[in-house]
Amino acid sequence: MSRGGVMVISIVVQIDNEAHKLIQFHRLLRDSIDVLRHTFEIWYVNDGSTDDTGEVVRGIIRDDHRVHLINLSRNYGHQAARLTMTSSGYS
Repeated sequence: MSRGGVMVISIVVQIDNEAHKLIQFHRLLRDSIDVLRHTFEIWYVNDGSTDDTGEVVRGIIRDDHRVHLINLSRNYGHQAARLTMTSSGYS
């Protein structure tokens, strides 16, 4: 994706009932991409989680402007969650 002439690399992460480990995962991901000389955005696709996964991501969004959330109404599986990004015009 390109914004204002700057190439943005999109990372898509399918999540399903990951509230208990999502903050740690995001910190590791953030620390890994922060050392690179590229512009990134992170899309978490919440695949119908029944725990607090969506709320955890909303907390992450408040601290990291590069993070976006897509909530699916039910669990469609990881393939469908990834396809959401390519078929819906998000990226």
